[in-house]
Amino acid sequence: MNRNIGILIALVIIVGGLGTYIFTRNNSPSNTLQNQTSTSNNSGASAATYSLTEISQHSTESDCWTTVNGNVYNITSFIPSHPGGRAIIQACGKDGTSLFKSEREHQEENAEQTLESTYLIGTLKN
Repeated sequence: MNRNIGILIALVIIVGGLGTYIFTRNNSPSNTLQNQTSTSNNSGASAATYSLTEISQHSTESDCWTTVNGNVYNITSFIPSHPGGRAIIQACGKDGTSLFKSEREHQEENAEQTLESTYLIGTLKN
């Protein structure tokens, strides 16, 4: 009987410790900041403003920002699934408005609405 109580106490300590670890990890400052950043970047509205110089620092396929009609978008995650293939890379780190508007498909497929609802991170500084 004493052995069973000892095992039960050990299990309670292990489960309690694991629960505390998971709770602490999920509510750590770095995880909370990551969740807030993720939410604000995908909400379709952001108060952040960026200069073309700042946008130009994100000019690679693995880190691609562009601006279209005065809005700034992080389109890095969209590159692999872009229906037009790798042509989208031409807009990385630049004002992509003319490239975007030159494609008839963008107008027909409401691509700008998708950009705003999914990839908007801010606006272009005047």
